[in-house]
Amino acid sequence: MRLRQAAWIVVALTGLLGLAQYAVGLHALAYDRTAIAAGQWWRCYTASWVHYTFAHLAMNVLALALIAGVLLADLPLRSWCLLLALLPWAVSLGLWYGRPQCQVYAGFSGVIEGLLFFALWRARRSDPILYGLALAFFAARLAYEHTPWYDPDYLHAWIGVAVAPSAHLAGAALGSLLALIGVGRDKLVTVR
Repeated sequence: MRLRQAAWIVVALTGLLGLAQYAVGLHALAYDRTAIAAGQWWRCYTASWVHYTFAHLAMNVLALALIAGVLLADLPLRSWCLLLALLPWAVSLGLWYGRPQCQVYAGFSGVIEGLLFFALWRARRSDPILYGLALAFFAARLAYEHTPWYDPDYLHAWIGVAVAPSAHLAGAALGSLLALIGVGRDKLVTVR
């Protein structure tokens, strides 16, 4: 498999998983603090793969396609698998501990933030100025999302729910960490 194909497989699978929610139901898979506390821990992972509206799903798949096609087209499939295995958990842990008032959540935007920051840190090696400026811009946007001036309801008409900045922050933090420790490099250090 060519590495470029791996990125598009991820985009297609994300879209298909998002559509599969209509067979199972959003509320069986979404982050629900009460259900998680009662033992339905899988929701911490599945919440990232379900969406409140079709527009919500479409926006997230489009953002993923842009990141995958422009910044992560050469990422090996094993790195994609690692990122998509870990980032949803980080998003839910960020909500659980960082925003305890959040009772429900669904969507891929926290994972997208993680992928974006991962990609920008990784690309920074090839062009430190350009990607350093992009990192600074997106970090400033993330900081703005945590100010009193930010309106988390600005997309409510499209996605049916308020934006969850804590999910974005958790995804960005883990994506950055994974890039900085070397995930996705040609040669990974393996622990034996």
